[in-house]
Amino acid sequence: MKADIIAIGPGSLYTSIIPNLVFSEIVEAIKTSKALKVYICNIMTQPGETDGFTVLDHLREIEKYIGAEVIDYVIVNTGSFSESVLKRYESEGATPVRLDIPLDCKRPIFICSDLVLERDGIVRHHPYKLAEVILGLVKEG
Repeated sequence: MKADIIAIGPGSLYTSIIPNLVFSEIVEAIKTSKALKVYICNIMTQPGETDGFTVLDHLREIEKYIGAEVIDYVIVNTGSFSESVLKRYESEGATPVRLDIPLDCKRPIFICSDLVLERDGIVRHHPYKLAEVILGLVKEG
């Protein structure tokens, strides 16, 4: 309840994030906290789990559990990947999560940034870039 920010994600939508949101106590704590609520969207889809999901699809799934207009910010990667890594992910059925912000969207606020860390053929959120974005929100908040 004393947090400055509540970060949801990144992680597997249905096996890491949503399982925490089925507990009414957790959802109530998120809703009643004065902290900024931030969803960090995955960079890539997950085969058999979030095939074809866009940023809004991810957000809407979370909102099914915590309600609409609870999330204040959505952090989205807009960085690019090497062709070899992109091909490897596509061969496994994964694709970059597509950004689809409605033109009339007032809330949540979408923060788009290059957050890619590519290492050993794997794409992840760059921890320092992501931390910089989150700390910027805390400073503003």
